[in-house]
Amino acid sequence: MRRPGSYKLYKTLFIEFKEKINKIHELGITTDEFQSKNILDLTKKILDSDIFFDEEVLKNNEIPLFENILMDILNLLNYLKGVDNWNEIYFWLVHNLFLYFWSNTISFFSKEVKNQINSIMDDKWRQFQDKISKWNTDFPLEFVLGISFLVWKEKEEILTYFKNLEENFKNTIFTDLIKNLIKFISLDLFPIEILHSRDRRLDTRLCIVILIMKFGRLDDYKIAFKILDPILLDRWEQIFTKDNEMAKDSIVRDWIGAKYIQISLAKKIESENLIKTRELPYFSISPREFERLIYWILKSDINWTNVQWRGAAGKEKGKDIFAVKIESNRNWIVQAKRDKNFSRKDLNNEYLKVKPEIEKYNAEGYLICIAKNASDDLRKAGEELQKKNSHIFEIWDSEDLNFILKSSPLLLFEFFNI
Repeated sequence: MRRPGSYKLYKTLFIEFKEKINKIHELGITTDEFQSKNILDLTKKILDSDIFFDEEVLKNNEIPLFENILMDILNLLNYLKGVDNWNEIYFWLVHNLFLYFWSNTISFFSKEVKNQINSIMDDKWRQFQDKISKWNTDFPLEFVLGISFLVWKEKEEILTYFKNLEENFKNTIFTDLIKNLIKFISLDLFPIEILHSRDRRLDTRLCIVILIMKFGRLDDYKIAFKILDPILLDRWEQIFTKDNEMAKDSIVRDWIGAKYIQISLAKKIESENLIKTRELPYFSISPREFERLIYWILKSDINWTNVQWRGAAGKEKGKDIFAVKIESNRNWIVQAKRDKNFSRKDLNNEYLKVKPEIEKYNAEGYLICIAKNASDDLRKAGEELQKKNSHIFEIWDSEDLNFILKSSPLLLFEFFNI
């Protein structure tokens, strides 16, 4: 299980979201007669589970909590089968924003579950397309409907949809917005005008932000976040100042949907920032902590099992870590060397120390992890050792470790407080 310690903004927004949802629930602002009550109850259930903090790889559906909440999602999607009034589409929109927020978690589910969700969404899109032809719809509704369903699709299918919209709403106040969106998606050119369109409705803006997250870059995400933040603050104040119950219900729905998107956007921004971090400070931690870091990396990797850290540095005949590679079901001996200088000679000396252990455990391979960038000569030395021996040699240097750690918020927070 990995918790997003490095995602500080994401974590702050998540905690704030949870506190505010509990406040709305405790004050009884929504009632059973309004759609927002179902949305609020499911959101509270999921936030209370802390499941958004988890990026657990699910093996054989081991975790009942994920299964139960997934069934709640599928039940809500099936509820939409009877939607005949286009006003009810806002109910769908909020749930689709919710699914978008969950896209990273859903990607860990089995292929069968993903196919089930995609099948339900495709079926509902066909239903709504049939109803759109009968409803007297406008651009905002058709745009929101289309993006809510097609955001899961590839670029070409989304572009085809926009070109149809361009034809249907030719010479209207929405023409420029549609052209700018087509330009953005097809050419990766972000026009700021799309966030300042004449359509000021929140649902339209949220769908534009979703497209920015799908096709944009880091600077685009930051612009979208700045524009979305004051809108959310305004909606939150309106929840407590509006007297009309129906209007308040609509505002709660809008605020929940926008909050899901804001949190997704924050995670996207922080993920991009982590990727751009060039080098992690391996020499700011002790040699023993570096060993522990390598142990945690292997322990959290689904390709390894029976990972054991064998005690204090320097007292295990070079065998810092013992592990079994799942693919081959063979033993490996692992060393962690946090040396600022690590040469061909050092590699040969370390191998001589650990060779008896490799033979003792009939190890398939020897993995050495170093805190610096490996030179060509060092890698060549490893290749020469492999040719002389029957086991596999692997070297993970600082760049290899950077690649692993930048997708592991738990380890970044635990070892570097990032």
